[in-house]
Amino acid sequence: MPKEKLLDVIRGSVYSPDFYKTLLSKPLSWSIKYFFSFTLVLAVISTAIFGWRLVPTVNSYINNIAPAVLKYYPEGLEVVIKDGEATSNVVGSSSIPFPPELLSSQIKSGDLNPDFKYLLVINTNAKLIDWKEFQNYKTLALLTKDALVFTDKNGGIRIQPLKGVPNTTINKKEVAAMLEGIKPFVKFAAPILVLFIFLGAYSVLSFRLIYLFIAALLIWLIAKKFRKLDVGYKKAYQIGLHAITAAFLLEMCLQIFFGVRIPYLFTIVTLLAAWFNLDFKKEESPS
Repeated sequence: MPKEKLLDVIRGSVYSPDFYKTLLSKPLSWSIKYFFSFTLVLAVISTAIFGWRLVPTVNSYINNIAPAVLKYYPEGLEVVIKDGEATSNVVGSSSIPFPPELLSSQIKSGDLNPDFKYLLVINTNAKLIDWKEFQNYKTLALLTKDALVFTDKNGGIRIQPLKGVPNTTINKKEVAAMLEGIKPFVKFAAPILVLFIFLGAYSVLSFRLIYLFIAALLIWLIAKKFRKLDVGYKKAYQIGLHAITAAFLLEMCLQIFFGVRIPYLFTIVTLLAAWFNLDFKKEESPS
């Protein structure tokens, strides 16, 4: 579908009863091609916008965290993980502070709890803990005797048991060797991130094809009972492939500019698009 034609179809899909009237005579395959062309454009736009926001942050983490870990890693600290349990040669707990430059920027952006002071706290005398206990450590992650505990994106905690983790010894020398080993791959971090953003965006957008199996029933009801159009479920599904255009655009704008997602808004806008665009009379329509 040529670019100029795609823009015309997008405009018609948002609002044009005349366009929807001609749509009744077009095959389903034509609308499916439009759907994938349109979602591809949205995925590219989303990737460009979110990649522009995230890539600098990721590069900053990569370029600053590795040196900071080595700088703040406690001298002489050695942690041994064996048979699913961690032991340390230090009595009590040890900690790796959060780099000040990263801490201030992340708190300012709202991506980090201002109470956090440490990247990692190691306390192999503690066992699996709950959220209240974890808060007292003021850390992004905590290594206990039998698990790695860390915060998730929703503000809760995740507990990853050490059972199944290969036996290993962690000290400053080993950490330095590991960071040196991954250095050649750092340059691929940004392209890989962009690729994952694109694949994720395109997958989420394409998932609406399944959503339409249900939404088409409501669109069929609008067309058949309220607009008196003699259409079947297949044609209602095809109409839905275009009626979701306005919902896609509105949802993307809300997420990009305001970072919000309103429940059921996508369905409401889709049904409203069908309602207003099917406001024409036609005695016979192919099903």
